[in-house]
Amino acid sequence: MKSLSLIAILFAATINAAAQSAPASSSITGRVTVGDKPAPGVIVLMTRAPADPMKNFSAIFESRPVVRVTTDGEGVYRFDHVAAGRYSLSAYAPAFVTPQASDNWLTGKVVNVTDGQAVEHQDFALTRGGVITGRVLDVQGRPVVGQMITLTPADEGKRATPTNPMAAMPFGNTMYRTDDRGVYRIYGLAAGRYLVSLGASAMGLGALGKQRYNEPTYHPGVTDKAKAAVVEIKEGAEVAGIDIRLGLASQTYKVSGRVIDAASGKSFTGAAVNYGAAEGDAKMVSPRALGTTPNARGEFQLDAIIPGKYHAFAWFDDDSEFYSDAAPFEITTADVSGVVVKVHRGQTVSGTVIIEGESGGEAQSQLAGLQLMAYNRGEEVSAPRQLTARIAPDGSFRLTGVQPGHLNIYTNTFFEPTKLVVLRTERGGLPQKDGVQVRAGESVNDIRVLLASASGKLRGEIKPTGDGSLDDYDVMITAMRVGSEEPFSRMTQEVDADGRFTIEDLIPGDYEVTVQVGEAGASDKGRKLATTKQRVTVTKDSEASVTLTIELPAKKGKSQ
Repeated sequence: MKSLSLIAILFAATINAAAQSAPASSSITGRVTVGDKPAPGVIVLMTRAPADPMKNFSAIFESRPVVRVTTDGEGVYRFDHVAAGRYSLSAYAPAFVTPQASDNWLTGKVVNVTDGQAVEHQDFALTRGGVITGRVLDVQGRPVVGQMITLTPADEGKRATPTNPMAAMPFGNTMYRTDDRGVYRIYGLAAGRYLVSLGASAMGLGALGKQRYNEPTYHPGVTDKAKAAVVEIKEGAEVAGIDIRLGLASQTYKVSGRVIDAASGKSFTGAAVNYGAAEGDAKMVSPRALGTTPNARGEFQLDAIIPGKYHAFAWFDDDSEFYSDAAPFEITTADVSGVVVKVHRGQTVSGTVIIEGESGGEAQSQLAGLQLMAYNRGEEVSAPRQLTARIAPDGSFRLTGVQPGHLNIYTNTFFEPTKLVVLRTERGGLPQKDGVQVRAGESVNDIRVLLASASGKLRGEIKPTGDGSLDDYDVMITAMRVGSEEPFSRMTQEVDADGRFTIEDLIPGDYEVTVQVGEAGASDKGRKLATTKQRVTVTKDSEASVTLTIELPAKKGKSQ
């Protein structure tokens, strides 16, 4: 367990960096064990954990400061000089399994720390992970090299996430690919039942230009998921011989056509061409390939497309003046030609941005350089189109390339360091709850975007009564702003072992905080067992606190 792979080094590239510059007077201690015995030499990682799960996902790709310590001979670890905040703790032991956090993008556990607090007993009971290994062979018995393997839990509600923090992203982990012998070996797996599969990816085929493809195929070599063989893994066991034999590869096809300016009918060459599917009731096409550049006559060809119904479209930069129609086509058993993709010069939408309750120099400094983003969807099936605009010093903004339909405006809090969120969008002084409707040929210059500072924070504690324990249940906490026509809420499922939670990025106002407790793994509201609510006031740049008491029914044993 003492050896580190390159993945571990990359994951902890900013080790020993301070988590923050605020005074740090708290500590976190715990113990790592394997089979009730101390586990020395195990690396424990600590990083800031945003309350927003999507920000946790984006943090995987960022250089978020990570602090690491190593367990001593008794398996004990300790973090000193920890500032108040919300942290994720993970024990890095690739061949072992650690408890999974309730957040989909975090392994380990979440801890809420207050100033001067000595947080103890943050223990990790590791179990030895299982291994699934096998070969992938083609129809002639030859090894298939570099094939991506997909591991899926056979039972509903289970997750197949090895301990290795990077293993949750198979595209970045070589153990999910076959080697030159067609062999794969996936380790660090929790005990459970799994399906092993591989097969076609429309995105991958388009990017690689493959002329033949295999349907998604499950061990031992079936394309019907219902007939797939289930692989059962016990703790620390290795199951070998989980081979997949591919059937005959099927043909992929080509699509060709032209891009034209809808107004003039002339060839258009100023955009790449892509394609994708509008699945289900979706009115937005999801891209499937990297795209291709049309020639001087506007002609394009898309390769390696598997049978199905798709739309071709032109792909524009965010600040382009044009947008594209989505041109439908269907692949069956032959190439398709004559697809015409029409592009249009879009409309301009402009207006002003203000911050609720602020004006003058303070408001201008917060707006300086801030980027607005807009999600533009047409009345029919729409090509993907993201619009952006920088806010000028006077608070004005301008979006170009807007297509007729609905326009939803928001701030880019995902990647930009801002606490400002869109509270309301108005047109002509009237709130636009479903987005701004833009009609063909219409000039739109009377938009007002009202921003609010989501700089408030809520720290809470759940105190269960009765014989039950929070560890036995799934917990959901929601903070819903009340007394306002503008709907705004935040939620979290991150409750630590002491019943503490944190909800961040709240705009000022009164909130109703609701705690719902349900059976572990429940997917429907009907399985909620207990609920409690309480009102609390949140102000700008401050931290509110709330304590909620909830009565839990007793349960036998803990959820796995």
